[in-house]
Amino acid sequence: MLGGFNPRLKGLAREGDRPSAAAWREICRLASREVRGPNVRSDETGWDILPAATVAASFLVKITGHSEADSPAQNRWKYSWTKQKDVKSAAGYGAGWDDDTLEGTNNAYNTMEDGNSNAGMQMNGVDIDGAGFPSGYSLQPIPDDAIVRLWPVYCKDGTLEYWFEAPNGIDGTCT
Repeated sequence: MLGGFNPRLKGLAREGDRPSAAAWREICRLASREVRGPNVRSDETGWDILPAATVAASFLVKITGHSEADSPAQNRWKYSWTKQKDVKSAAGYGAGWDDDTLEGTNNAYNTMEDGNSNAGMQMNGVDIDGAGFPSGYSLQPIPDDAIVRLWPVYCKDGTLEYWFEAPNGIDGTCT
């Protein structure tokens, strides 16, 4: 029953079997509030919340480098990054991205690489062991200077990580 799990939703009208527009607005407002961390506790809904340090919303960064995340290699990389200013200095493609003062001290990770391995289907949808995959080609890291949206993510142990989402390209030389 809507309104029973959170005191802030009590009394909001229902429209038949659905929450009212006012209830949906309140649900969206509650869902979009800032995530807090690193001390995990349970609020009145029973959901884990992270109340201590405020984590900012996502922000744009420029990828500045990468290194292998695994040994042996699993088609996953750790990325260095520099935050970009909130306002571009020029409109359109190819111009206006300016470095901010924040240079990432933590590596960033790509959600599209999380399930990758050194064989079979990769998270970009390509089977690197498939009959049609050309010899001499391989999955590539996200290139330097790519602009991506980065999200801070707290782990339950309080560790802060940064994650983005971008599909990996494929490159190589025919053999």
